[in-house]
Amino acid sequence: MTAPAPSPPILRGPADPATFRVEVGRYKDRWYHDPLPGDDIAPAAGPDDAYPAVSIVKNSWPKYLDAWTAAEAAAYAVDNVASWSSLDRTAAIDLIKGASSRTRDAAAARGTEIHRLLEQIADGHEPNAALIPDAEPYLPVLRQLVADLSPVWVLSEVVAIRRGAPRGMDDTRPGGTPEPSSPPSAASYGGTLDAAWQLDVGPLTGLYLLDFKTKKPGKHDVYPDAAAQLGAYADADYYVVEEGGQAVRAPVPAFTGGLIITITPEDYRLHPVDLAEAAITFRTLRAFHERVKTKVVGRHVVVPRAELKVPPVPVVAAPVLPDPFDGLVSSTPASSPADLIAQHRTETVVAAGAERVAVAAVGQPETPAAPAPPSAPPRIPASEARRTWAYMRLVAITTAVPTAPIVWPEGVATFRQIREGSAGPHTDAEIDAIVAALAPIEAAARLPFPDEDPAIEAAIEAARSAKRLAEESQRQVAEAAASARTPIPADDERVQTLISRLTALPDDLFDLISAELAGDGPHAIPPLTSGRCTEAHLAVLDEWLTVMEERAEERAARVAATLAALAELYETDTAPPDVVAAIDFAVSAFPPDLACDLGEAIVEALIIGTLEAAVDTLGVSNVGADHLVASYGSKAAFLAAAKAAAKATGLRPPTSTAAALSDPILVAVMSVADGTPETTAADATPSGGPPDAPALVSVPDLPAAGASPSAAPVPAPATPLDAA
Repeated sequence: MTAPAPSPPILRGPADPATFRVEVGRYKDRWYHDPLPGDDIAPAAGPDDAYPAVSIVKNSWPKYLDAWTAAEAAAYAVDNVASWSSLDRTAAIDLIKGASSRTRDAAAARGTEIHRLLEQIADGHEPNAALIPDAEPYLPVLRQLVADLSPVWVLSEVVAIRRGAPRGMDDTRPGGTPEPSSPPSAASYGGTLDAAWQLDVGPLTGLYLLDFKTKKPGKHDVYPDAAAQLGAYADADYYVVEEGGQAVRAPVPAFTGGLIITITPEDYRLHPVDLAEAAITFRTLRAFHERVKTKVVGRHVVVPRAELKVPPVPVVAAPVLPDPFDGLVSSTPASSPADLIAQHRTETVVAAGAERVAVAAVGQPETPAAPAPPSAPPRIPASEARRTWAYMRLVAITTAVPTAPIVWPEGVATFRQIREGSAGPHTDAEIDAIVAALAPIEAAARLPFPDEDPAIEAAIEAARSAKRLAEESQRQVAEAAASARTPIPADDERVQTLISRLTALPDDLFDLISAELAGDGPHAIPPLTSGRCTEAHLAVLDEWLTVMEERAEERAARVAATLAALAELYETDTAPPDVVAAIDFAVSAFPPDLACDLGEAIVEALIIGTLEAAVDTLGVSNVGADHLVASYGSKAAFLAAAKAAAKATGLRPPTSTAAALSDPILVAVMSVADGTPETTAADATPSGGPPDAPALVSVPDLPAAGASPSAAPVPAPATPLDAA
């Protein structure tokens, strides 16, 4: 008995596919290029030659995904309130609007995993389900697919390149290899195909080009652009495969046909594709892609400005009105820097208010308004989807058959007239008339368009969407309930990541989270290492950590700016260590945020010359002291303001002008009114602590010279939230 012949080895794509890909444009679109030397299949390409990816060209096909994108964003917003409710407006919008992109990327990653699993099963290996949680539900169907078809794997992840000039519309033989042209033509492209199988089961006999599509349960729909994608791969000039440890070109084989295989957790379906027709479809789509990227709008045109002759406007004297701000501004000196700022702002508002009153009093003689002419009945434009659909059909005809005898409907504006602004958008009746004129030409030219009318698709999809949304809502509610009750092990990567983030926080922010989430409070969560935390617990802690980390980053940025200002003041590369040490000691008794405010005020006072710095010492200069006291009008007024500032910052109130001038923090606050921290004595820590108390502002706010803000000591775990 003769043993069966062994299966031929699989031709795989290049080991390093990134060698054949480049990023083009401001959005880093994926394009392909061919760095291989010339051979019998194709000459060497130019060093700058590049070909758009099949996926880029395919995206020119309108799928009207706006509704799906909006639904994904809305569903995420409703189902994940805790993840965005504490964010600022910009961050919350970015998180919610990215829901559809995350869903798409997850589906792409799942598809890659499915392809790998299929190869393993076809090769007789059983995948480890524990390593593939996202793809595990599809395993039974993948086994059934391989068992039903018994495929011989011929191609896998092969790079396809098209460099040649476009073939005639009557050429329906994909897979040939014409003489490549240089430079790349408007028909060039590149891509990576999924696979090719040799089949011999039922009506499927021969070599088939494949595209795998993983779907959600109950979904087996296939878009026409997927068939066009297979046509592009079959219509390539050549393939790039790995052979003998290096990438080489290979001719495109003669395919029997194409198959799009949709795979759900319940079953699979085989969708046959006519590769000849699909190739024609992709050529048309490629021509459309080339056309729409052509720049047709030039730079704006500037014309000489004409001088307008405006008749003089009669000016009416402004009446004397009572000052609406009368009594709000005191004639006596303010009792604190904050009061001085309020007084200055009030005076500015008074001046602006008086100016507005004068302007409002300037008027013109009233004239009776002319009666409005009767308005014409409003035109109701067709939906954007229908207008785009009709326009794409016209573009496809003019691209494929430039001399097509199109008889435009009488009384209907052209698309160019609408773009130029000489006519409004088409109505549904006008779209119907345009489509009726295009349909006979499409049929005669055997064009792949049209897709189904979006108006019909919208009605059908609305009914389907209602059912899908109801089913999806029920499924998500069930999954969320189950997930919320499922404890997460202490050695889970997410738990370990949260523990690392916690221990990296500054002491005060760590204590703030601990006070809120530990113990028996309304937001309390179990200890992270207890194994009793759920997804909901981790989500709450992640939100708090995100806010605290942003707060720590803001502090570090403020400190960096303060140190840079010091370096610029002393004309050095870095802030002088003795000045940093002096400031650090002066603010060491205050909470970190208030210490940042006071440190900034001290640096501003150094810059304007009110303060001077020596080694570990800050003091007021003689000139600065005289000027500072004089700016308050009298010593008594200065002393009153200094007492109020001391109370606001938690300092000991001075008993004399000399005592006030001896405190560098008071001097800084009094010198720089705009930088006065808005705080209360309840928020501040009195300065009566020991002189060697740890300076929170120095970790990480005002580090010593040469130290890195990231070198802050990690606080010792002290709450149930930590890994202790």
